[in-house]
Amino acid sequence: MGTMGSERRNLEQLRIFFAFGLVMGLIGNILYFCNYKGINMEFLKPIDLNGLSITMAFSVLIIGIFSIGNIKLDISEDILLDVKRKTLFYKILCVCFSIYTIVIAIIFRDLLLIRLEILIEAILIMLYINERKIKSIQLTDKQLRWKRDFDYPGSLDKESNVFWKMKIKFFPRINVKWEDRINRIRKYNIFVLTLLILSRFDVGIFIFLIIFIPDIIYFLEVIFGLYTKTSGICTGIIDITSSKSRVPVYKIFITNYETEEEITFKVRNYCYIQERDEVVVVHGMISKRVIEVQGVRMDFI
Repeated sequence: MGTMGSERRNLEQLRIFFAFGLVMGLIGNILYFCNYKGINMEFLKPIDLNGLSITMAFSVLIIGIFSIGNIKLDISEDILLDVKRKTLFYKILCVCFSIYTIVIAIIFRDLLLIRLEILIEAILIMLYINERKIKSIQLTDKQLRWKRDFDYPGSLDKESNVFWKMKIKFFPRINVKWEDRINRIRKYNIFVLTLLILSRFDVGIFIFLIIFIPDIIYFLEVIFGLYTKTSGICTGIIDITSSKSRVPVYKIFITNYETEEEITFKVRNYCYIQERDEVVVVHGMISKRVIEVQGVRMDFI
């Protein structure tokens, strides 16, 4: 298994923590200014601003541990200039928010609000550091860039995003055996879902049911045989094995830069593919739940 693709994918996984911290900061700002203006918002009442800022501080500390090693980039001057150009938006965002923080501090002079804004600024700066490192890896992974340029000419300026993962495709339709379909049903989730549906239905349960939307979609795919295939390059393999588990678990990324699609899946025990391999994946049309890879039925999660 390669290393640069895995390192880049690990850094991309950190984005969820940056998003979580920024959402907390946004909620904190909304709550503060609602209180300041005397606006009563019932769903925000249980939130304690001081507790929220402490949680954000812990988030900043954890993210900082992962980010501190990425401050210095060991790359050539030409690549560094390209990295700066591609991450200019994040730099501008940091500068603009720092100005906003100074203005807020002068106007309100509230230590709690100032602490909240400083924590948001810290998250934005670390996000900028993280994105710089991601872009530097993308520009220096020569083997992947060569393969991309050979298999998908003109794709070097494209990078996968969340919309590539959500892209729905209905063709080509692939026939999958019934037993292979039902093997990928998460039976425990279906059991819990059935209990919820049969219980007293209220708004709280309806919100909880959102968690099971992927299982509902896949169940419909099983019944109607809605399966297709995607071919692409393996652009990352991450070891996500839990510290409490003895069984290795890997998260794999398959990317098609021509059709702008990306499939991700997890396997136990052993991964039969390597980074930069050309791979064909059979999966659900909407859920993207993988059935087989290269004709092999792995121990999928």
